[in-house]
Formats: sequence, C-alpha cells, structure tokens
Amino acid sequence: MPSESHSSFELQSHLRDHLGILVRHRRPFVALFLGTVASTLVISYLMTPIYEATIKVMVTEVQTQIDITRQLVPVADKEFFQTQVEILKSRPVAEQVVTRLKLDTRVVPLTVLDRLLAGWLWIRLVLSGGGGTRDASLAAYFRFQDEVTNLARRITVSAVRNSQVVEVTAEDHDQLMAAKIADTVGAVFLERLLELKRDDSRKANQYLTARLSEVEKKLVTSEEALRRFQEEKQAVHLDTKIRNLVEVKTINVDDDLAQVQKSLQEETARFEQLGHQLMDQRKKVASGQQGGAISEMKVVLMQKETELARLLTAYTSAHPDVQKLEQELETVRRRISTEQNLLTSGSALAADKVTESLEEGYNNSQQSLKVLLTRKQTLIRLKDEYRFLLRELLNLKARNAILQRDLDVNQKVYEMLLLKQKEASLKEALTIAGASIVEPATIPKRPIRPRKIVNLALGLVVGLTLGIGLAYFLEYLDTTLKSKAEIARILGAPVLATIHNRALIDGVAGGVEKVSLTLPTSPMAEAFKSLRASIKHAMSAIGGKVLLVTSAYPGDGKTTVATNLAISLAQSGDRVLLVDGDLRNPKVDDLFELKGKPGLGNVVDSEIETMLHPCGQEKLLVLPAGKRLSNPSEFLESPKVKQFIKELRERFDWIVVDSPPVNVVSDPMVLGPQVDGVLLVVFAGREDRSALEAAVERMRSVHATILGGLINNIQTPGSGDQYYYYRYRRYHGYGYGYGYGYGQSHGSRGDERESGEDEGRQQARGE
Repeated sequence: MPSESHSSFELQSHLRDHLGILVRHRRPFVALFLGTVASTLVISYLMTPIYEATIKVMVTEVQTQIDITRQLVPVADKEFFQTQVEILKSRPVAEQVVTRLKLDTRVVPLTVLDRLLAGWLWIRLVLSGGGGTRDASLAAYFRFQDEVTNLARRITVSAVRNSQVVEVTAEDHDQLMAAKIADTVGAVFLERLLELKRDDSRKANQYLTARLSEVEKKLVTSEEALRRFQEEKQAVHLDTKIRNLVEVKTINVDDDLAQVQKSLQEETARFEQLGHQLMDQRKKVASGQQGGAISEMKVVLMQKETELARLLTAYTSAHPDVQKLEQELETVRRRISTEQNLLTSGSALAADKVTESLEEGYNNSQQSLKVLLTRKQTLIRLKDEYRFLLRELLNLKARNAILQRDLDVNQKVYEMLLLKQKEASLKEALTIAGASIVEPATIPKRPIRPRKIVNLALGLVVGLTLGIGLAYFLEYLDTTLKSKAEIARILGAPVLATIHNRALIDGVAGGVEKVSLTLPTSPMAEAFKSLRASIKHAMSAIGGKVLLVTSAYPGDGKTTVATNLAISLAQSGDRVLLVDGDLRNPKVDDLFELKGKPGLGNVVDSEIETMLHPCGQEKLLVLPAGKRLSNPSEFLESPKVKQFIKELRERFDWIVVDSPPVNVVSDPMVLGPQVDGVLLVVFAGREDRSALEAAVERMRSVHATILGGLINNIQTPGSGDQYYYYRYRRYHGYGYGYGYGYGQSHGSRGDERESGEDEGRQQARGE
C-alpha cells in the first residue's frame, strides 16, 4: 500500500528548522534579548563603583605552647598559619576596624537603587506600624553591628601558595577608605596576635602559679604527716631495731630452743629406759608374792607414766590428751594406795631396795622432763613474740616509706612547677607578634566593579540564551504543525503540493474556488497542476482512479482543492467526474449552481444520466449531492451506492469525491474503503498535530489508503519546507446538522469563523 511504501519517508531537521523557530517567535525573542541587555547596562551604570586595596602580611614565627610535663614544644607550621588566617577573618578584628575608622558614623552616598530600596523599606515600615522611635543607644548598637557585618563581607583573606604570606583585600566605594581599611586590618591583626600570644603565656603563668600553691600545700601536709608518724610510732632508726631483733634476739632464742630440744630428747630416752627397768623389777616382785593386784596396778601406772612422758615430748601440759592421762594416773595411784593400806604390814609391805631405787630415779627423770618441757614452751612463746614484734616493725617501715615517697613526689612536682612558672613568666615578658606587614595598601585607581564591558558581554550571552530558551519554550507550547516533514511523518505519506496565500490572486473573478478554470496560468493554478501530477503518479502505482478529498475540520479548503483538482485533471484531457460527497452541507452544488438538481442522494430513484451535469470545463462532469437525507452515513454504506461507484469507474478516467471533515462526521470513514486513495487537506496556520493525527488514525482504522497531504493557504511562497502559521483556537463543536450549514455555526473554531468575516476570507476557505 502507498502508506506502507512511504512509511520511511521522513525529512531530517537542519539549521533552517531551528532558524524558523526563532523567526516564528522573533518578537518575544528580540524583546527578551533587548530587555536583558538593557537591564544589564542600566544596572551596571546605576551601581556604585567599588574599589579594592590589598596588603600582604608575612607570618614568620612558629608558635609555641607550654607543656607542664615536658619542655616547650613547637606546633605545626601549617596549623599555625591557618590560625592566623582565621584571626584575620574574625569578627573582633572587624569590630576594631569599624571603631578606629568610625565607619558606623560616616555618610555613605546612595545610588538610585539604594534610594529606591530605602524608600521601599520606609513604606513597609510605615505600613507595618513600626514607624515609632527606638532607643538611641540601641539603634547605635544595631548600626554598629550592621557595619561590622558589612565590613566582614568586604574583607577577603587568602594565603599565597607555597609561602608564609597572607593577602588581605578590602573593598569600599571610597578609594582612600579602601586603603585605610586594609592597613587598619593589618595593624589590628598584629596587635591582636601579640595580645593573644601574651594571653596564652599569661594564662599558662596563672595556671602554673595556682598549681604551685596547691602543690606547696600538699608538700607541707606530707612533711607534717611524716614527722607526726615518726613521733607517735617512734619510727626513728627502724632499720637498726629490725636488724637487732633479727640478728641478736631471734638468733639467741633459736640457739636456746635447739639446746633444750636436745636435752629433752636425751632425758626422754633416760626416762623410758628407767621405766622399762622399773617395770621389769616390779614384775619380778609380783611373781614372788601371792597377792599381785598391787603389782599389776603398778605395772599399769608405769605404762601410763611412760605414755605421759611420751606425750609431753610433743604437747604441753594444757593439751587435752595430757590432762586426761594425768587424771587416769591419779586414779591408779589412789587405787594402789588403797590396796597397800589393806595389806598387812611386815613382809607384804616391804619394798625391795632395788625397786625403790629405780622408782626414785624414774621420778627424778620425770621431773626433769617437765622442767625441760616448760623451758621449751617458754622459748617458743618468746620466739612468737619476737616474730610479732618484727611484723610490727616492718609495717611501721612500710608506712614510713609511703609517707616518705609522698613527700618526695610532692617535692619533685613543686620544683618542676616552680621551674615552668619561671619559664612562663620569662616567655610572657619576651613575647613578640611573629608577623609583619611586608606590603602596605596603595590607593586604587580604578574600580573593580562594575565591569561594564564584562557585564555587557554577559548580558548579551544571557539575553541570547534566555531569548532562545523562550523561543523554544513557546515552540514547545505551540501544538500547530511546523513543517512538511512533520506533516509527512504524521501522514505516513509525502506532502504532494502546497497552495499559497490567496493574496496572490486577489481580485480574480469567481474567487479561488475555480481558479484553475478562471485563471489557468496563475501560480495557484500551477500549484493544482503540480498536485495533479503527484496524484497521477501516486494513483498509477496502485492502479486506482477514485480519489477522496477530506480534511480534519471544516474550513480547511477541501472543496476548493477537490474542485480545482478535478478541473486540472479535465484540462489534461481525461474524463473526470467531480462528486459532492458532502450530503450534510454540500458546497459543490453552490459553486456550480446545481442546488436542487438530482445527484448522489437520488441514486435510488434516478437514472445516472440525469445526475451528471456539465460545469463549463470540457470533459468534466459534476455529480451534486442531490436531495437531503436523514441518514447520510448509512446511505453511503448501502450496496446501491457501492454499485453506483463501480458503474462510474467504467465511465470516467478520474473520480474526485469531496467529503465532509473526517474528525467531525463518519462519512469519510464510510467512503474511504470504497475509493482508491485519500488526499488530506491541511490548512496552514490553524491545524495542530493532534487534529491531523486523529484524522489519520480514523482513516487508517477503516483501512483507507492515504496517498498524501496538501498544505493549503501557506503564507510565504517560495520558502521551501518552512512556512509560518497563525495560531488558532481549538474547535469545540462542528455544528454539523440537518437544515443548516457548518459554515454558520463554528464561532469557536477561530476568528475566520466569525459571522462578520469578509467574503474574500470565506472564499479562501472554499466552503
């Protein structure tokens, strides 16, 4: 299909397209451009000239700080340098400059803009009811603070790269004052730097003095505590006392204890030997006598005494086992005494002298053991007392050492703080600024602002940019069709011809509706001949001969195009039929004065010969709309009409059908499938892309073949692809109905549709 064959038919936009945008919106573009440039010049000449003065300050000293535990240590140069820059930017420096130069009391000349701003502020103050007087001192304070803030904004501090130099730049409307401000900033900075450095040393000195007093009090307290402790505890010569206790007394007690232990072992051995001998002797005596009860008890007594002697070697007499055994011995002795009293005197009570001798030795040994054990216990107790005394002496020595160490620490801290305090006092006395002015300010000759040439260039660039942006923004808002390429893209087919402004043929008899007949050599007639050639070429590609002419909305000139195309085809020698397919509001009938004659609406009840009428052009016949119908769409879709069109194909070389607008009624959609091709007429300066897109979509929905488009009423002939439109108001209603024409009810369509428009404009629309 031709629509498919032309689907790749698109024209690339180039420089002329962009220039066309600027030309179409030249008035707002030029207005914005000139307004921006003019505003830039006015502002530049109304601005107060600003002068700039610069001084250079060199920072040469590395700052030092007091460390109470070490020597004076240097701070990094980079940090110190940045600190000086921040001091220069500080508000106290600006306050000192304002105070010295009395900037808050000087009279500043006002520019035109300043006066306008001051007037506006005064009006706002009055309207807000704040016109009352304020306290004079408070007003002066706020004026001073405002001037400080303003000055801080006009002072710029920057470090010179790879050097220790800082540039301080001051701005002012007064040349001399700019230099004074820069010099004063440098002087205030040097004074403040010196004051800050002295203040650091002074604070360090004060801190060290306070700490020195505290440590001195602690030192006195430590000395008093050590003295009191030594007096109360008699803790003098503790080392001598401890050495005498350990080396003399403890050693003597150990020697005595060892000797007693040795004697105790020897006496124990002798006691045990005597015990065994006495036991044996008593056994002998007992075996020689008849009553051996006393002898047996004596044997038990001897055993227990031996056991007691053994226990006393290990325990004291206060031990429970020793006391129990002594009680048992006492019981046995009483029993022996009782038994001996019961025995008769004489031979039964006689004791063997040997036994008595052994018993006497045994008892003496037992007494010796007791004496040795008592001595041992005394020595052990004395050794424990010496051990306790040594522990007490060691505790006193440890406490004395703690007090002495506390005294020594306080003494050392006191001596160190005293040294640092003297160093801080010396540093405070020897402090210097550490910075100097290497280049004072000079009075500037020329202002740095405003730079009129630069501002003008910037205004030109900004104005041009804003103007172009505005033009493209307006172009974006403009939905009208811009170029043949855009129309061809929407159609999916080429633009076959363009019809120029009717002004080219003003005064032609009969108007433009039949210009190909009335003025066949005019440029407009030539345009229709070009359309004829394009139509023939396009139709020959598909082998068709029936062409439907329609448009998106009424007033686009489709009837004029259909009529002149039919005349031009007939002038080429072909048999042509012009069909008025607009059964709702026929226009061809009026053009050829065929109103009331039988036509397309009479297909059912009339012969074909009676419906074809001559029009003054050889080989051209006209089929008028005929009688008015109540259902045009249903009628055009009837088999009778389809058969009628087939019959007409056999009798004519070309059939041109004028139809209603496709976006208003459905008649073109009914006729589209019955014809071979469709020509869409686009009225320049009024059609927008959405309307054309809707028309194309409606025709394609019924599979109609769109051969191409025709641009009507183009404004500037010879402009190629670029032409210029007037914006139009969107249609809100077609007004198409029975009994009245759509040309009389389209007030919302545009200014051209008003009832008071002139006849020539109506002829230009062709309907």
